[in-house]
Amino acid sequence: MGNYLPDQAYLESLRQYTNIDGIILNDEERSVFLKYPQMSLDLGAVAKGYATEIIGEELRQKGVESLLISAGGNVKIVGSPVDGREYFSIGIQNPDLEDENTVILTLKAKDISIVTSGDYQRYFDLDGKRYPHIIDPDSLRPSDNLKSATVILKDSGLCDFISTAAFLSNNDEIEEIANKTNSKIIWIDSNLAVSYT
Repeated sequence: MGNYLPDQAYLESLRQYTNIDGIILNDEERSVFLKYPQMSLDLGAVAKGYATEIIGEELRQKGVESLLISAGGNVKIVGSPVDGREYFSIGIQNPDLEDENTVILTLKAKDISIVTSGDYQRYFDLDGKRYPHIIDPDSLRPSDNLKSATVILKDSGLCDFISTAAFLSNNDEIEEIANKTNSKIIWIDSNLAVSYT
């Protein structure tokens, strides 16, 4: 449970520390330098998907022909089920906390990654309002445009990155992201309406 939200003036005083230009990469030394001591890197938007992708592909290279890794919103599938079915059934969780143990949509999938970013697992409540952990870089506040965004693409790490970007986007931007990345995106808005590309 949270107990207060910082005011906008305070957030604006920190905006310069959110600028990507403050991250300096040195390819030769394979190092990262942060321009300001107040800056820190949080790789939460990509780390789990990246790790899931590495593990799945390493197992594929070792000869594993069928596997499903479920890493809390990140699903990596190699092949199809060993029981003769053509597809795995993957559920997209209902983001409505009053009905959180239900699936809002089921996908049939094989040899693909499916990754969801949402407001229903990492959040805090304050005065009856849910504030998710994903921060909008424009407003500097938790994003409340969507309840979840799910990306379907081969690479789990890329899915993780795209699902966070989609969660912070409007319908037109999501369509553009899907077209640019050749991915399928399913998103659920604040009224629990489901849309997809």
